[in-house]
Amino acid sequence: MKKVAIILLPAIIICMRLSAQVPDSTFGMPESFAGIPGSYLPAVTGCDFDGRDDHAFTALHLDNGKIILVGHTRSSDGADLAFVRLLPNGHYDTGAGPNGNMRIDLGYLSDSCLTGALYGNDRIVAGGAARIAGQSGYVNLIARVDTNGQLDPGFGNGGHLTINLSSDNEMITGIIPLANGKILIAGNAYYGSFPDSTLVFVGCLMPDGQVDTSFGTDGFVFQRLEQGCNASLLSKIVVDSGGRIVISGASYHPYPGVLNDDPQCTHNIRIFRYLPNGVRDTTFAGTGMTVLPSTKGRATTLLIEDDDKIVVAGLIGGGLTFPLTTYMGRLMPDGSLDSTFANNGRFVQDLFGATDPAGSFDILSFNGYYYLGFLDIPDEVIHVSFGLIRVSHSGVWDTSFGTNGMFTTWAHLPFIGRIYQISTTDSLGIFFTGFYKKGAESNMMIYKVRLNNPISSTQEEAPARLKVFPNPASTGKLYFDFSGAATEEVIAIQLSDMQGRQVLQRRVSMISGINELDVSHLPGGMYVLQLTGRHYRGIEKVVIQ
Repeated sequence: MKKVAIILLPAIIICMRLSAQVPDSTFGMPESFAGIPGSYLPAVTGCDFDGRDDHAFTALHLDNGKIILVGHTRSSDGADLAFVRLLPNGHYDTGAGPNGNMRIDLGYLSDSCLTGALYGNDRIVAGGAARIAGQSGYVNLIARVDTNGQLDPGFGNGGHLTINLSSDNEMITGIIPLANGKILIAGNAYYGSFPDSTLVFVGCLMPDGQVDTSFGTDGFVFQRLEQGCNASLLSKIVVDSGGRIVISGASYHPYPGVLNDDPQCTHNIRIFRYLPNGVRDTTFAGTGMTVLPSTKGRATTLLIEDDDKIVVAGLIGGGLTFPLTTYMGRLMPDGSLDSTFANNGRFVQDLFGATDPAGSFDILSFNGYYYLGFLDIPDEVIHVSFGLIRVSHSGVWDTSFGTNGMFTTWAHLPFIGRIYQISTTDSLGIFFTGFYKKGAESNMMIYKVRLNNPISSTQEEAPARLKVFPNPASTGKLYFDFSGAATEEVIAIQLSDMQGRQVLQRRVSMISGINELDVSHLPGGMYVLQLTGRHYRGIEKVVIQ
């Protein structure tokens, strides 16, 4: 029988470094992480809209230190815009509503919100898609509210508007308020059978929400990332100091998530730049578009430096069906690779998260470093851990950061879900925003890690190991080898399927030796096993046959 060694969170660790990245115990409401077993849950706040399915895509940081999570809440009655206002310490700001919740029903069959941004100091613009009664597809939706969740009557039709493009479905996934009060929106427009024949779009709105027809063609620019590859998907839109617009994303043929060797499609990462009026900027690489060599895969995020250099991060895979290697490139303002960064402008690194390869999804830059947020299992919708790596501005991976160059949550945060954004308000901490699964539903979450804090170098005990076997489990039982444990330990056991749905939860007193768990009632398949005790934390994939 195959034994799987799960490294568990020890009660005490050997601390030899001068600094570490640790959960910020001054932030969050661990008790709000409802339905997740475990006693060691600092630095996290969960937000639940009455048992519905809730996703947060963006955290907005106000000048007073408060935080607003932007997303939507969904149930059988459709989706509504959802905001949660938190105090600077991560506690609910009940002045905004029960548990800080602000839910906005705009009256459509479904009002989804996929992105948000601050508009000035006192308002929020949020974008997504709406399904209108009598129509089969989705149309673009954008709303503007104040920080109390009240719709702004000076925007659109009483605070919101929809924009129906010529495509069958469209959705806003990026918003950038401009200094002149105008608003850039960007996303994906789907033509024909979903998700074939997709284009990335960029549009410009006037401060009152009306389409700025002087931008592009009648207010919009449509871009196919790669000719002959029908599915073009936006990952990020950014604006440089001159107001020029930069986009990148992924080009697949014919379906998102499928890479093949079709000669029409190189799948190399492409970056496009437009002038502020929506016209392609031909001073950028001669055509307004550059192809990054040997980057078969996709861009996941973009960053503009103060000197207008462009940093792109993503996943590449060479000849692999799915890209799994983290990539970061830096370009000069003219579109050429910056030879002073990493290896002639390219940083390439295989990362390994909790149980699988990991890939970057967002990036920050401060204090001479890039911080890349990563998720494990990069090609899955649901993930079981997230974390950070740090790369110097010269392109060197900082292996003194975290543990062997990586900070990861897998050892202390019971998590099945997804993170969409990392953000910071200073050089002391980084916030992760997304959702976690609680049984069959999802809740918004925000988590904070503290950076570079002095810790003791006291000699302490090394971590223990817990062996789980057999894997695959073909006898209807899983066994846990707790040999050598000094005392009996209560362990919370949770099994979830690969969609994040909890299928089993037990609290078991582990005694020294072999302990067993009956899984004969579960259908065959792959599951995520989480083990949490007072001193221990483990996570692993198991197969039940």
